[in-house]
Amino acid sequence: MIPARRTLYAAVFPLALSIIALFFPRLQSLSIIFASVLTIAMVIDMILLSFSVYPVITRVVSPIIPIGHWSTVTLEITWHGLRTIKYELFDGYPPSFTLKGLPIAGKLTRGQSNRHMYEILPVDRGDFTFSFLHLRVSGVLGLAQNRKKYILPDTIKVYPDFQAFISYTMLGKINHLNLAGIRSKPLRGEGFDFHQLREYRSGDERRQIDWKASNRFRKLISREYQQSCDQKVIFFLDSSGRLSSSDNGLGHFDQVLNAALLLAHTAIQQRDAVGMYVVARPPRWLKPCSSGNQLGRIQKMTYDLKPADDTPDVITGLEKFETMGCSRSLLILMTNITQEDSREMYQVITALSKKHVVLLCSLRETVLDHVRQRRLRSLDDALLYGAVTDFLLKRKRYHTQLKQAGIHIIDTHPVALPAALVNNYLSLKRQGSL
Repeated sequence: MIPARRTLYAAVFPLALSIIALFFPRLQSLSIIFASVLTIAMVIDMILLSFSVYPVITRVVSPIIPIGHWSTVTLEITWHGLRTIKYELFDGYPPSFTLKGLPIAGKLTRGQSNRHMYEILPVDRGDFTFSFLHLRVSGVLGLAQNRKKYILPDTIKVYPDFQAFISYTMLGKINHLNLAGIRSKPLRGEGFDFHQLREYRSGDERRQIDWKASNRFRKLISREYQQSCDQKVIFFLDSSGRLSSSDNGLGHFDQVLNAALLLAHTAIQQRDAVGMYVVARPPRWLKPCSSGNQLGRIQKMTYDLKPADDTPDVITGLEKFETMGCSRSLLILMTNITQEDSREMYQVITALSKKHVVLLCSLRETVLDHVRQRRLRSLDDALLYGAVTDFLLKRKRYHTQLKQAGIHIIDTHPVALPAALVNNYLSLKRQGSL
């Protein structure tokens, strides 16, 4: 129970009278009377407030929300008391979240319910808990306030950015995938799995013509093919400190995870089986599957992953994966290659490429390009420019060496990874490399 702001403002008047009474003693009694009345009124307000009932409050929040997107939390407050009350609400949201819309102030009459909404922005994945909800109610006279703490525990899961592949799906439905950077190249009757017979069209190659069907129907009939399906795509995800950097407020590991989800969604739509191996402690393994529920399993397996320096190294993980005996797949290695392990990494990747089609996604920090683009103003700038240039040249030579060994490479910034990954996957399918 505390004095209200109105009481503090009212107390200024008797205090001012007391100061004036030092020069005009006759005003001393007036200041005492006013202070006494204010005190008695505040005590009465506190007594009445202590016997008051409190409103019923409920919180509604989605149990699963995506990282990096604003999500809405709804608070519903219902009042069954006799009088009209004024109140303030503050929710006990997870401390790491960014929010807007709190605190909330409102007014309720008997039998009335108010619904308030505020927004939260998660900047990290994992499990998070809403703890207490704090309510402050004003008394009948508005001179006192009482606080009440509501125990409303709600646990939510912050998943990778599944809004991204929802957006890509919507673009695909309206044939605007080019807006997202994904290039769709139609097959002109040539693919790898037979699809159907159709009438001959101008531009069809002679080898597409089905002569038996043409003889039966007395007109030229062509075979139409579609891209092969029922193939395997396995993501090899590195959760070590290699991907702990961040660009544009989102960590590289989160952006890699978002890109993997987008490609997993695309591959399942192509009727390919998708699996994932995560270098973690302990390692996490999800067998390839082409069912629609596989995307949810990947999200559930990875939503609480965070890059950590104590995670086993990616080379150790690759060596362990090699012993698992998986059948031929498109193995997508998502990491950041460093100079220290280039030789060992080369040996392990080339060994895997004898059995699998290996696609290496090596992320490049945006800051490296910024260093090379800015003007040199001092000796330190020149030294930094030289070091970055040398690093990028060695990186390029290493990537060239891997390409010569038959490894497919994506060397790009994290923000461009989703479109680049999907484009490479579709290109490999068109080439029949899978």
